[in-house]
Amino acid sequence: KELAIIVKDPRPHVSLHWTLREPVDLIIPRFKIDKNYVGTPPSIEVSITNLNDNINKSFLVDQLKKFDAMEEIEIFYHPKTKKHLGLAKVIFMTPSGATACVNKLNQTSLMGNIINVFFDPFGKFSFYHFKWTI
Repeated sequence: KELAIIVKDPRPHVSLHWTLREPVDLIIPRFKIDKNYVGTPPSIEVSITNLNDNINKSFLVDQLKKFDAMEEIEIFYHPKTKKHLGLAKVIFMTPSGATACVNKLNQTSLMGNIINVFFDPFGKFSFYHFKWTI
């Protein structure tokens, strides 16, 4: 005579793990906009031209932080002579910060020079101007 074995799940019916759900904090990734980016880039990259030679990175950060947080700031210098080229590239965290920066600072005076501030997707103008200057 064979005995029938009843297979039963050993776990309790009501598991506290599934009933007490906590909200999950997920980190939202920030995608890099580079030459491999496909589609229309968000307007977060801004170029600034005609900068005074005395403007350094910390001064520029102080002037631009009122608009929004910045991901990257780069002031271009000549690779051999280390001379200030009067050109900077800024990447803002949000499009609204970049738009506010362009609207407020374009054609304004900064340390005696009238600066030009404009959107520069993929930094094409900055790169072209930098290569042309050197």
